[in-house]
Amino acid sequence: MATCNICGGTEFKPGPSGRMAKNGQAPRCVNCKSLERHRIIRQVYDVLPDALLAKAAALQFSRDIAAPKERFKSFEISVFEEENSLDLSAIDRPDESYDWIIANHVLEHVEDDFAGMRELFRVLRPQGVLQITVPVTAFCVETFELGRAAPESHYHWRGYGSDLPLRFKRELDGIYGLSAIGMDAMTERWDVVYLFTPAHAVMREMSEAMFAANMPVLRCC
Repeated sequence: MATCNICGGTEFKPGPSGRMAKNGQAPRCVNCKSLERHRIIRQVYDVLPDALLAKAAALQFSRDIAAPKERFKSFEISVFEEENSLDLSAIDRPDESYDWIIANHVLEHVEDDFAGMRELFRVLRPQGVLQITVPVTAFCVETFELGRAAPESHYHWRGYGSDLPLRFKRELDGIYGLSAIGMDAMTERWDVVYLFTPAHAVMREMSEAMFAANMPVLRCC
């Protein structure tokens, strides 16, 4: 029986709009409400060393249970137009404010995502990490634009492909990037978790931890 790696739950129900996984299994954990993407992200955090997180001041955009906030020194959450609302395209924080920034399923809601990426790296410290996930990556190799915040697509401006690091080639100049690949036990769905850092040593530390845990990880920039 599959177990949720976030809360240990063993009961699952259909996802939003009654969605079932391609293997016929229900994707949402009844206990913690996690979906496949949350559990895959948590797989990555589970293999990262405590020393990397314990001294980190973290900023997370949007409510998301994937990252283990209790493992960070501090954990700030920004919810757009709600709690502590920050505009990702113009983050109201000084340069180099955070050691760790989390943006899961956020960039697709930003009209100018290039400005958003520049802002994320502006407020990231030189030894810091930017952790990102986006929808569609596991099913598409090329990013496609929708031309508007489309209501029928959950107000996304675009769908990202696995070409995400190529799209942000200029913004990622001088940045080291990893693509970690996880598989959800319940739904058998895979997804990509991106980890970007200005520090080569930090990139090596993360990649070695994932290799030691037998997690597939690729250098993406």
